[in-house]
Amino acid sequence: MLPGGTVEFGEDLEDALAREILEETNLKIVNISFFAHQKIILADTHWLGIYFVCDAENWENMQNQEPEKHEKLQLFSRENLPKMHDATIIEKFFTQ
Repeated sequence: MLPGGTVEFGEDLEDALAREILEETNLKIVNISFFAHQKIILADTHWLGIYFVCDAENWENMQNQEPEKHEKLQLFSRENLPKMHDATIIEKFFTQ
C-alpha cells in the first residue's frame, strides 16, 4: 500500500499529502506534483485516489510511524514490486 490518507476540512491536497507522509513514514517531502487520480469502488465504499509524485529530503530518517496499522515499511525496485491495490497507478508511473 502506498502511504496516504484523508484530507482534513480546509486542508490543501499538497499539505494533506505532506502531513500524511510525515505521520506514516517520518519523511519530509518536496517538489510535489499531481500525477493521476483513480476511482476506487468497493462493496459499500467509494473513494477517489489522488496520486502525486514527490521527492523526500531525509531518507535516512524513514521509519514506520504507524506499526499498529502497517506491519512494515519497505522500498522496492520496479522488478520486485509486490502485487497491491495501487498496481495500476504504479504501472502508469513507470510507463509514462
